[in-house]
Amino acid sequence: MFLKIFRLVLFTIAANFAFSAMAQDCSKGFVSGKVRKAVADGRYSAALNLGDQADRRLQLDTLLSKEKSCVGQNALRYVIAMIDVNQGELDAAIAALPVILQSDMEESWKAVSVQRLIGRLYQSGATGDAIILARGASERFKETPSFPHALALLLAADGQIAEARLIAQSALDSSLSATPKGLVSEAGWIRFAIAGASGDQEDFDAVLASLSLQAGESRDAILAYIGEDVTVPVLLAARVGGPLLGAPNTPPQPRYPQKMAVEGRAGDCNIHFDVSVDGVPQKVQAVCEEDGFKSESERAVSEARYDPLIVDEQVHRRIGMTYPLEFKLQ
Repeated sequence: MFLKIFRLVLFTIAANFAFSAMAQDCSKGFVSGKVRKAVADGRYSAALNLGDQADRRLQLDTLLSKEKSCVGQNALRYVIAMIDVNQGELDAAIAALPVILQSDMEESWKAVSVQRLIGRLYQSGATGDAIILARGASERFKETPSFPHALALLLAADGQIAEARLIAQSALDSSLSATPKGLVSEAGWIRFAIAGASGDQEDFDAVLASLSLQAGESRDAILAYIGEDVTVPVLLAARVGGPLLGAPNTPPQPRYPQKMAVEGRAGDCNIHFDVSVDGVPQKVQAVCEEDGFKSESERAVSEARYDPLIVDEQVHRRIGMTYPLEFKLQ
């Protein structure tokens, strides 16, 4: 599988041909409302892993066999590829990735599928392949911090502590300017976990001192709060090893703030929080481009719910989670 992943990364990173080439025996004809609805519903359900994905894939395959338009064929192939990445055999998931990366869908949707394939490779025991894909994705999706985060954790789990430390430190340095005082970033907790795994007491003490300064808490208070919940295995399980990479089973349902809609305002938010052993978000704090979205972002994420995080038969909290929300007027 190693060589297959290596070739896949080279192919997907360097690919420069149009996704329309994937469609065969097609025309520029009209895409029916039925196909448009199936694509919209399928993309949403695949992203959140809702319903019977195997049954949905059969339905999409049937529509694809009858679809004549190039646009319709490509859209159907894309959603089928999303389902394969989520639930198909690993070979099918790997083969589906180029379809996703060559599509004209939003970059954020593509990134989610790549993240899930990394998680599936790690779950299957193919840590080396997961590292290769995470490394390629870090270059392909430079604005998505979850890839260097995953890469650092995977390298640490694989015993490559020196490189893991460098990547985690770079991610932490990049996150500081966007992290409010009093809040430890996700990258900060990952750097802390890797320092703990290294066995290097000097490095551990230095990282702890840095986080103490950032959080405005004493070192003892930080250690008492995190307990056994910030280690490489636990962070990997929460961010890489889960079936949906830490996605909630009940996702946030934000409502567009009326005042912001009237004023035609849009913007992104990153919501920082921890998750209790019962799956309830705690210490929710939103950082938004526009302050008018802050309250609604925090409300929406506070009402999300997560499955229990179990590692080595122990239930853990999720510490230092980040959930992005985009407010965009249609």
